[in-house]
Amino acid sequence: MPKCVNKVTLLGYVGAGPECSSMPSGDTVAKLRLATSKKWKDKATGEGQESTEWHSVTMFRGLAEVAQKYVNKGDMIYVEGHLKTRKWEDATGTTKLFTEVIADDLSLLSGKREVAQMPPKGHMAYECGDDLPF
Repeated sequence: MPKCVNKVTLLGYVGAGPECSSMPSGDTVAKLRLATSKKWKDKATGEGQESTEWHSVTMFRGLAEVAQKYVNKGDMIYVEGHLKTRKWEDATGTTKLFTEVIADDLSLLSGKREVAQMPPKGHMAYECGDDLPF
């Protein structure tokens, strides 16, 4: 039987600091919203276009503690995880669905705004092009 895959990879900007709470077990839970954007040129007008998606990301235990300490509004982060959809009925009996990313890995790519986003001295940035020999 084929193996199924439920994997999400996101690189984006944090919309607000994480909302943290504790589970009954005492483990930390952190929730945040992550914005990812796509840019393109409109073929008809030549004007630049942009579309932003907001993702709900939930972290547990150690990852939640890292997010609580180090993640702030505006930070760029990299998240790997999987999708989880919760289903429930509200007070009126209407079925509600909520899909979120459960983070399995988190990397902080920016923090303090005053740090220049330049490669270290002695390293050259290389821009990939279509003329690669492979």
